[in-house]
Amino acid sequence: PSSGAVSIRYATNASGSWTNRVVSSGAGPRVGPSIALSGSRPRIAWWIANPTADDTQPAGVRVATWTGSAWSTRTISSSPYDRDPSVAVDRAGHTQVLYARNVGYAICRFPLCDEAPGLRWWSDEVGFAGALRVTDDADDSAPAIVRGADGSIRGAFAAPGWRLAAIDLREPPPSASRPVAHLPSSGTLPAADGRATITFTGHHAAVFALRRRVGTGAWHLVGSRSASTTRTVTIGLSASAAVAFRVTPYDGLGRAGTPSTSRSFRVWGRSDAPGSGVTYAGHWTTVHGAAYRGGVARMATSRSASVTFTVTARELVWISRRGPAVGDARITVDGTPIGSPVSLRAAATSYRQIAFRRAFATTRTHRITIRPAGNGPLYVDGFLALR
Repeated sequence: PSSGAVSIRYATNASGSWTNRVVSSGAGPRVGPSIALSGSRPRIAWWIANPTADDTQPAGVRVATWTGSAWSTRTISSSPYDRDPSVAVDRAGHTQVLYARNVGYAICRFPLCDEAPGLRWWSDEVGFAGALRVTDDADDSAPAIVRGADGSIRGAFAAPGWRLAAIDLREPPPSASRPVAHLPSSGTLPAADGRATITFTGHHAAVFALRRRVGTGAWHLVGSRSASTTRTVTIGLSASAAVAFRVTPYDGLGRAGTPSTSRSFRVWGRSDAPGSGVTYAGHWTTVHGAAYRGGVARMATSRSASVTFTVTARELVWISRRGPAVGDARITVDGTPIGSPVSLRAAATSYRQIAFRRAFATTRTHRITIRPAGNGPLYVDGFLALR
């Protein structure tokens, strides 16, 4: 301007034609502007170098925010050594500024002196007490700060030896995906209850707490916090009481992220007894033993024998016995044979085993039919369903 002042100006054509406004002006040089946008309110950072006697502002770093009618300016630093600010706006709308303190070690002879070189990080968020020193070298300069799509705050800068460097100033909050429940595909079931495998994924999380709710009751912690993203939990069987799981992620400092809740589901069982969707054909023998669910199971050897379980569910499981003399099973799901027979032969006898599991894309009525392959006895100890 004709007055001889030096100014920082902001220009925009957001309303159609170009307009510009003076952000800061004075006799001393205003240099190195950086801009960040948050809606219609830009943030601009710059630094004042070598102010003259008639300048009303000292040297150092400034940041201004457009309020809608005027620029609101804050002094971030009054040090003549501070320069090259870069500005970003985080997800919460807070201003983040990264700038360089270019003071040599001849001035700062020990690491913790007030004028120590390196990069400084400043924010207007609550609890951010002054600028934080985040690097230490006198050659750290020309910083740039950005907000990542995941909410992180990161910086890049020129490092000693004219190399490029990066720094993570803030990781995003820990997060977890929505938990998903499935019936387990293998293993031994409890004598009366069912089991479900709960899976989820985490991001920027160190450990997770898993909680369970039955119906509209309270949330209760399942086990302890751990890094595992797959948990197998015992489920009480009920065709009417809905169960839901909620996972809370925590970062390495113990800070909690937003909990994520599964959809409600039900797990219920059917015993070996006919009825309630279980029908038998051919010759079956009732066998007793404390190791079976309910103390009883059904056994057949003839290829003409069959059992059919009809259920409206998203997943189903057949429970059987494994052992040295147990034969194979031929299985048909919704009228389609699954292919090769399912072998239940094992070196040692074990009970309440998950012999077969099938998951479907949607919840609807499904039918599984099981027949002995003819090479040994076949046991039916019940079924589980998930909806």
